[in-house]
Formats: sequence, structure tokens, C-alpha cells
Amino acid sequence: MHSSERRDSLIALRESLTKDSNLRYETSKYLQAAPDIMRDFKFQMGSHLWKGIIYMARNSLMGSLISLFDSKPFVLRGYPKINYAPEARILDRDIIAQEKVDGTNLGIWILPDGSLMGKTRLMPRFDTNSLEAEKRGVSTWKDLFLKTGLESNVYKLASEDYCIYGELYGYLNQGDFIKYSIPIAFKVFDILDMKSLSFLPFSKVKDLCSFYNIPVVDTFWEGKLTYSALQKLEYEAESFLKEDGAEGFMVKSFYDEDMHFAKVKCDQIKEKIWKLETKGIPLKICLKAVRKVRENFPYISSLDEYFERTKDELKEEIDPQIIEMSSDKIRNVIRRVIAPTSEELKEKVRDMMLELKESGFRLSNKGSVMSSLALRVGSNINPSILYRIYLQVLYEIEGEKRDEN
Repeated sequence: MHSSERRDSLIALRESLTKDSNLRYETSKYLQAAPDIMRDFKFQMGSHLWKGIIYMARNSLMGSLISLFDSKPFVLRGYPKINYAPEARILDRDIIAQEKVDGTNLGIWILPDGSLMGKTRLMPRFDTNSLEAEKRGVSTWKDLFLKTGLESNVYKLASEDYCIYGELYGYLNQGDFIKYSIPIAFKVFDILDMKSLSFLPFSKVKDLCSFYNIPVVDTFWEGKLTYSALQKLEYEAESFLKEDGAEGFMVKSFYDEDMHFAKVKCDQIKEKIWKLETKGIPLKICLKAVRKVRENFPYISSLDEYFERTKDELKEEIDPQIIEMSSDKIRNVIRRVIAPTSEELKEKVRDMMLELKESGFRLSNKGSVMSSLALRVGSNINPSILYRIYLQVLYEIEGEKRDEN
């Protein structure tokens, strides 16, 4: 199914919804969606109930929201998962090539109650606590966005029934390839018409952003994307790999009353070159994939589920044989990313050991206590680290007991 066909299916799905609709059934019917590519959400927002599903298929509707706000149907088209230019049906079309800023993709719009709302690719709202946001010194992605000072401008533009898609970037939100000298900023790269569920031509995006004084991504080149033009863009992209630069280009072509997208990167960071490597997937690419999974699926805790989601993230760019060859490396990276810090782990172990003590366990019985701890903390914790923390906590608890006596 092509991008425009999926958009039309999403419009038909929206028109089919009523306050009594079974959202999973309707989404499955219109978008050919299997259960594992739909995730439920439900939020009580003051006096309003917002419930629905987020569509997770890695295609042009990735991250779309199909929902009911109170009893009113509310559908938002997500931002497409972007393929490289040769696979994106964009060669030999008239295109614009824009900087690909290295940050976090945010979509921002107005809910039916008039409040500003936003989302990352696979998180339906940006104002709830996020582990990835906390790593950047704030509780939520909204908190970080507010530091840009653009809330009022973006609200006014979104009030015209638009969803504004842009990149949140800067050294407070460090990306994978580019370092930025500014703390935090936001640049618009596309705008979605909420009525037609189509992306606007970029000329209109520029006019709207200029009117509302909102930064927009820079355009590098315009013309027909022949194969030779693509090769030139890939070559030119390397010169942008510098501080305050870009990780490549986004190329866009407007046809079928919608914008169509592809990405262009130089060989230095283009993921597909890892097919030629003999050592498997480089560490930086593994880290990028795991961090995306953590951002998009904050509720996952098991190593196995992280591993499967990370493989899904990598499959779009990397040959499955290379992924399998790199399985041990991927699992080790996941352990590093999701493992708690030593202090966090020590606090958890202490709570567990106190519970065991209350249940009648003798804490000095190393074998039974360690078995119970290992079962509860999961396989992502190194056994030797767990044992060392067990001994530390045991010593502290026994010391507290001696002090009481």
C-alpha cells in the first residue's frame, strides 16, 4: 500500500468512528493492522477522558493516533518512517533537499479541549514522565520544548488546525552524530493539515512559519533527483558532519496532494554500509537503536523484549544476517542502557532483602537469597555485580541490627 493509499485509509477510518466504536477492530479493518502493531492508551485529563491506540507499523502512518476524546473521534496522522531515497519512490521526481537535524522528532497540535499537546514517534503525549527526558535534566519532553520559548508561537499556528512536526535539538538533547553549541532549539520540518491528513507543500510550510516567527529547517538544494544528483547529495552530506551541522538530508517531493519523504546520508554514517563490515554492527548504531526503543517503549523491562524491539529497529537499515551475527553485542548494549545505576540497584536490592527478611528468610543464606534476588532483578544485571551489592547490603543491615542491640 502506497503512502497516499494509507492516508486515504486513515481518513476512511476516521469517518467510520463513533463514540461506541471498537477502535482496535476499526483500525484492523481499515489499516490491515495486526494486534502487535497497535498499543492502547488511556488518560484521564481533568474532566476529559482520552483513550485510543497508537499505530506502530513502520510505514507512512507510523505513530498515528486513533482515539476518542470524551465521545468525539480524534485521529492524528503520525510522521512517516523514512527510507533511503532509492527505496522511497522518489527518484526522478522534483524534490527539495533539507538539512536533517540530529535531535528528537516532535509533533505538536491542539486537543479538542483547546490544550496544547505533543508526541514523540511512538509516545502519544509529550507531557508525561519519560526516562529519556529525565536523562536530559527534565521530567517530560514538553518541559524541554518549553525551554525553546516557542510555545505561544506554535500554539497559534496549531490553532489553525495543523499539527507541527519539528526537531528538538541542542546540547541539552544530544543526538548521535552532531554536536550543537546551543542549549535547546526547535525547527519545523513539516506541517500536517488535520482536516485532510496530508502534509503541506513546503512553500506553504515556510510561509506559515515565517508569519508565526517559528524557525524552519534550511533548504540545501532543489531539482530533479536523478541517480547522479543523489550521489552528489551523498557526497555533499559529508561536509555537514560538523558542530552545528546536520546528519544528512531529508529529500521531499509533493505529489498526490501529499508530501513524500526520503533520507540521504553520506557513507560515513549511512547505516547500510555496515553490511560491508566484518565485525558486525558498530557500537554507535547499536546504541542508537536501543535508545530509540527505550524512548518509544518506556514500559518494557525484560531483556528479551528489548532485544526483539531493537532487532525490529535495526532491520530497516541492516541485513538480517548482520543483525544475527551481532546478537551478543546488541544484548550487551541493551544491558548497559537499561541497567540501573549502582545506587539505584543497591536501593532495590535493599528493599528486596528487607522483604525477604520479613518473610522469614535468613539473609546470610547466600544461595537462597541470591537466587531470589537474581529472579527479581532480571537477567540484565551482571551476577558478580549483584553478589557484591548483596554483600554490601547484608553488611549494612547486620550493622544496623547490632546498633539496635
